[in-house]
Amino acid sequence: IGHIAPEAAHGGPIALIHEGDPIRIDIAARRIDVLVDDDVLAARRADWKAPEPRYPTGALAKYAKLVGSAERGAVCE
Repeated sequence: IGHIAPEAAHGGPIALIHEGDPIRIDIAARRIDVLVDDDVLAARRADWKAPEPRYPTGALAKYAKLVGSAERGAVCE
């Protein structure tokens, strides 16, 4: 698995996975499923908050603001 999108930092489904959650990887079907009840994931979604930027100023802050996710090609938008 080289990359998973949308990214957790943008609130993608991977943001809801916690340490120790069981997952199923089906390479033939190109799927990764978290084996956690939907109500648990819904509660996690309700509690989720976007992480604070690691770099609030400087070149990396500008990069983070201008470049889209890898799912969209990681190019300036």
